[in-house]
Amino acid sequence: MNISPYFSVPLRQRINEDMILRKLATNTQISYIRGVNKFCEFLQHSPETSTQEELRDFQLFIV
Repeated sequence: MNISPYFSVPLRQRINEDMILRKLATNTQISYIRGVNKFCEFLQHSPETSTQEELRDFQLFIV
């Protein structure tokens, strides 16, 4: 899987730490990272600055 340039290292680290704390299975973690990566590619910027409207647009895009 290619990691989006918009998916920053600090954000990836935080998500990884949160998933470890929640004791998520490895395959679940991979799926979550893949989903955030797709969201980053859709946005063409960091999800940390995304809006509710962009999230809604992404949800419509993936269905």
